[in-house]
Amino acid sequence: MKYLSVLPVVAVLVFSGVSLAHADVFTENLYYGLQNNSQVSQLQEFLTTENLYTGPVTGNFYFLTLAAVKSFQNQQGITPDAGYFGPKTRTAANVIADAEVGASNAEAISETGTSTPPVQAPGQSSSTPQLQLTALLQEVALLQQELTAQQSSTQALSNLQTQAQTQTQTLQQIAANTTPSSCPTEVMAASQIPAGCPTDIDILDQQPIQPAPQPTTGPSVTVAPVITNVANQNLTDSSAVITWMTNAESNSVIYLGTSPGAYFTSLDGTTEPYEGSYTHAVSLPNLQANTTYYYVVASTGTGGNEGVGNASSFTTSPSPPPPPPPTGSLSASQNTALGTQSFTAGATDQEIGSYALTASSAERVSVSNISITVNAGTPTLLNLKLIVNGAQFGTTQPTAGPAMYTFSGSSFNVPAVGTVDVNVYADIGPSATGSSSGGATSLTGLSGTGTTSNDSVALNSVVAGQNIAILTGSSITVTANQGGNPSVGQISMDTTGNTLAAFNFQETENKESIKVTQLNIVDVTNAANPSFSALTLWNGATQVDGQANYIGATTVNGQSAFLYQFQFGNSSPFVIPRNGTLYVNLKGNVNAYTAGNVTDGSIHTFEIAPSAADPTATSTVVAMGQISDLPANVVLSNPVGTAQTILQNGMVFSAAMLGPTSNRVKSTGDQLATLTFTPGNGGSLALNTLVLTFSGSAISSNGSQATAFANSMYLLLNGTQYPVASTACTGPSACTATWNFGSGINGFQVNGSPVTGNAR
Repeated sequence: MKYLSVLPVVAVLVFSGVSLAHADVFTENLYYGLQNNSQVSQLQEFLTTENLYTGPVTGNFYFLTLAAVKSFQNQQGITPDAGYFGPKTRTAANVIADAEVGASNAEAISETGTSTPPVQAPGQSSSTPQLQLTALLQEVALLQQELTAQQSSTQALSNLQTQAQTQTQTLQQIAANTTPSSCPTEVMAASQIPAGCPTDIDILDQQPIQPAPQPTTGPSVTVAPVITNVANQNLTDSSAVITWMTNAESNSVIYLGTSPGAYFTSLDGTTEPYEGSYTHAVSLPNLQANTTYYYVVASTGTGGNEGVGNASSFTTSPSPPPPPPPTGSLSASQNTALGTQSFTAGATDQEIGSYALTASSAERVSVSNISITVNAGTPTLLNLKLIVNGAQFGTTQPTAGPAMYTFSGSSFNVPAVGTVDVNVYADIGPSATGSSSGGATSLTGLSGTGTTSNDSVALNSVVAGQNIAILTGSSITVTANQGGNPSVGQISMDTTGNTLAAFNFQETENKESIKVTQLNIVDVTNAANPSFSALTLWNGATQVDGQANYIGATTVNGQSAFLYQFQFGNSSPFVIPRNGTLYVNLKGNVNAYTAGNVTDGSIHTFEIAPSAADPTATSTVVAMGQISDLPANVVLSNPVGTAQTILQNGMVFSAAMLGPTSNRVKSTGDQLATLTFTPGNGGSLALNTLVLTFSGSAISSNGSQATAFANSMYLLLNGTQYPVASTACTGPSACTATWNFGSGINGFQVNGSPVTGNAR
């Protein structure tokens, strides 16, 4: 820094003999990095008169000039005070210069009678080497006097000695005429120093990292901080951090530009003490990617002296590559409408998987090829193909072992916010066994194009498909439907559509639906003749196929029975749903008495049970998989109906109340109700017993009167009066009355036609 220390002396010498001011002297924008510029020279002269610039007048705009401009801007309240001498700063400087010119002219008039200062004669320039030598000798004398006056300050003495030594060396250079007049007098880049100029000035070249200097301490530090270890840190595509060290407490400033020696901005940073030295850091944000930046660091100590580092540079990293084109405009998922599929070995053209493709709202997607992978462990498949929108997409793959298969065909469109299913079909190998896990197939690839953007569309991620299983035969259980079975009761001869029993058929292994191709039902009875005909099965209101065939007499567990058999065939409509239950009712007709093949009073119980003719459950109920045709196991769990007794005839009884139901006047022979007896099949029958129940508050207000009321009742049938046989009252308003007409065929005769009578 020894060249910097002599600059104040040189500035004094150069400034002598230069006329400063005239109107609007500053007409150009000036900034850091300008060289040999006359406007910069005038600016340096102006700032010298303002006591802001202490360097030489060189015409070069570097750090001393930059600092002086900043001070002037700060003094004038100009923002930002970045050191750029632009329109606002020029205007303020011109105003001050005009004022100084006016004052100078006034002084000139008063002393010389003219406003123009005298001009030196040619050859008398103050810038000749001899005049410079004389002026510098005078400065040396002054410095020697200052040394004598400041003997008490060791630090000041050192500074003055350094200045004197520098001035002496400069004088020697001038005397020897070894320094061309065009050599720079201000800090600048080494590449810009003309040939023949000294290189021991403070050039801005990058220097090797040196050990940190010992700190300079004390209340008044007059030596500029020494800068070392300048480094680039945390370099990215848009930022960097510059660090350095000094030996004295000082601030942190960096001057930055994109050309060597031309710095367009300055930024402040932080200072921290570190092991007897000071560390400095300045963050540089908002940089351009892949760009070389040039910079110089500077630190000003507490005494106002500025240390300047060597010129350095760094290059930001390239911008990160753009993200890959979006592939999310088409999503894929397993089509949940299709679950695990079960097949028999050798089944052909079976749907083994299904995938749903859904386009985003941005645009429609045209799909040109799809890749399907048959996963390891999948039962043997043949003739793999895809069906899209009801048509085959691509060509059939004859062999479909574990591998990826790509299908390409005429592109199909998936509309925006729409879904298209891709269905996978194949033949099941004739010797296929086992089942898949994790999906028999997977959707592993897809290529498409957005129809608006023309951007490529690919599959986001692999999608697993449905599992498949090769069937080995299912099982069904047959039970009595207790809620559908008729009550134990009586049925008349020559009646039709009687409900005889109800059964449940349930598939229990969740493998596949089961079809029943043959069903045997036995009528266990004490009758000598098969008393029923036209046996049918019903699922609700729907008849299941045709009527049963009467096979003949057999035995069930040693009991006499008649065997009826339903034959449904391989295309049976008698289908038990997979993991479900089929409910059926057995209905039939009772033979007419006149047919001679029905037994009056016989008891009949219909069952699904092995018999002497078909001794096993699987021969009693022949069932197999609806798809696989594999035989199904059959479990018979007491599928037995309720006992029904056949009688030769039956009767329908009805009653209708007579007279008012309120405010009724008691009278003898009051007609209470009309009774009607209708034979069931038109034949004759004998009525043995009749029990009537009467209730209501009109019967009597107390128990004894209720009993008297019941005892007074009688029936009038076909003109004959029948007195009550017995009565029973459970309270003042509820009584029963019983009539006996005789036993067996000796009872009241109903001969084929309805009989109507009265209760009185």
